[in-house]
Amino acid sequence: MPMPDEVEVLDSYDAIYEFSLKEGWSDGLPIVPPTVERVNTMLAWTDRDADEIVGYIPPLNGEASIRRIAANAVMAGCRPEYLPVVITAVEALLDKGFNLDAVQTTTGPVTTLAIVNGPIARELGINAGTNAFGPGWRSNATIGRAVRLILVNIGGARPGETNQRTQGQPGMFTFCAAENEARSPWEPFHVEHGMTREKSTVAVFAVGASLDIYEGENATDILTTAAHQSQAMMSKLCNGGECLIALCPEQAQVVASGGFSKQQAREFLWKHTGVPLSNLMPYYRQIVRKRRPHLFEKGGGDSTWIPVVDHPDRLHLIVIGGESRHSSFFACFAYSRVALKCITNRQGEAVRSVADLRRSS
Repeated sequence: MPMPDEVEVLDSYDAIYEFSLKEGWSDGLPIVPPTVERVNTMLAWTDRDADEIVGYIPPLNGEASIRRIAANAVMAGCRPEYLPVVITAVEALLDKGFNLDAVQTTTGPVTTLAIVNGPIARELGINAGTNAFGPGWRSNATIGRAVRLILVNIGGARPGETNQRTQGQPGMFTFCAAENEARSPWEPFHVEHGMTREKSTVAVFAVGASLDIYEGENATDILTTAAHQSQAMMSKLCNGGECLIALCPEQAQVVASGGFSKQQAREFLWKHTGVPLSNLMPYYRQIVRKRRPHLFEKGGGDSTWIPVVDHPDRLHLIVIGGESRHSSFFACFAYSRVALKCITNRQGEAVRSVADLRRSS
């Protein structure tokens, strides 16, 4: 069952921690006790009513009120000013195309990745550079963890119960970063998807584990290396869906200097990301024919090209990271689509700063 709004426990930290573990409200790591005082301090950083219901989080369809979102943000260790980002991430997760119910209950090693763009990412110090996907940054770590705790505590996706992932993955503890807009040679992800640079957004992806993209001295080599990562990913070739490629700034600059716009890079990747049907074992050939029949509408035998996704626009490109040439290839859950939401006030108007949402004391 989703956690209640309030519960009384002993006032020692050890007792609260043990109680949260017993009730299944923690990810196994220590939590910050969500006292009424702490939750109210968090709520001061949104202009929305504390009892407003953002939506219902599957699989148990728990009510995601602003208050409950704030309580989980406290537990995760968020600073109060991070709350607008967490609320927006929840709104994105509830987008119909993201298909949160399937993401929550799949047996595959899928987790949610939140990517923040715009001025608020910089205002809150969300890391977009060195080790952006790793530890060491409170904003990245706690915002991503808050999202995970919300999925567990409000949605009820508890390990071994409704969460039946065979192995899971470390990204299920926390996964959040910002795009390195300052080092990108292309338009930022949110601008590419219809926003202005001055708007701040949160995009959510349902991703598997990353594959390293390292080799390549020129644009074609880098893109070809990225494309070849898909060839060992039988589940993607069988199911389609989307992919996310997070290029480090150095490799992105090489690709751009080689004459590739973002769209041209995406189209190159699409043409080279896949295999002929003949390269698959007979078992996988049968699955591909069953699950992606549109690839065979014009006939086609063993030479039929099996792209990792059905259209270039389903290969998403972002720029993240610091120095050196290491990038990441993520296969996304086949039955989910990226969702992007703008950080807004209660009237639905975009805000430039989280301070615009803070209530006066």
